[in-house]
Amino acid sequence: GACWRQWPAALRHPSSPAVADLALHDHAFARAVEFHAWLQSLAHRQLQSTATAGVHLIADLAVGSAPDGADAWMHQDLLALDVRIGAPPDPFNAAGQDWGLPPFVPSRLRAARYQPLAEMVRSACVGMGGVRIDHVMGLFRQFWVPAGAGPAEGAYVRMPADEMLAIVRLEATRAGAFVVGEDLGTVEPQVRTAMADSGMLGTKVWWFDPHPEQWPRDNLATVTTHDLPTVAGVWTDTDG
Repeated sequence: GACWRQWPAALRHPSSPAVADLALHDHAFARAVEFHAWLQSLAHRQLQSTATAGVHLIADLAVGSAPDGADAWMHQDLLALDVRIGAPPDPFNAAGQDWGLPPFVPSRLRAARYQPLAEMVRSACVGMGGVRIDHVMGLFRQFWVPAGAGPAEGAYVRMPADEMLAIVRLEATRAGAFVVGEDLGTVEPQVRTAMADSGMLGTKVWWFDPHPEQWPRDNLATVTTHDLPTVAGVWTDTDG
């Protein structure tokens, strides 16, 4: 329903006793939870069947989640809810970008022993051959934009990259999955060095760099991406 910050006060925090008791007193809610749990179980079995068929899927781990969503409600004590992740103005987007995603506060994430990050990577790897980390630079630094401000008023915040990369390596190794980092755009040299040291693949897109014979070997090669022209459009030069 509505944003969790508009819920009844007793339900706004996951540690509230009212949340734990909700399914005991609201039978329609309990049935809905059981139904959605069954759907997730069904999806999990279907994913496992693709692996046994020899098809390996790559999950996508987003750079953040919606401030009104379940993740923000569940991890509200660890997030900077009055800040949004984005990108500064650059030649690609002169106005900059505000992605509307609240970031984890580095010190709070560390104090939680990175449990939310570990759980996210672990979940993303279930039934997958690999996992792609969107905007992998976010493991190193993030551009924070105060709520209500423009991207030009934001600033970079450093993240504990070594510790976060260690979590990614650990969970991916446990799952037997390879890791791809989306390292397109302006990337600090040390980012790609750290990716290589971690055994993480980079990303090459033919739309941006149409000389695949010059691409480094340890990269995921794609024709296009989800926010660029379609493969057919690129191939026929009809979708500019």
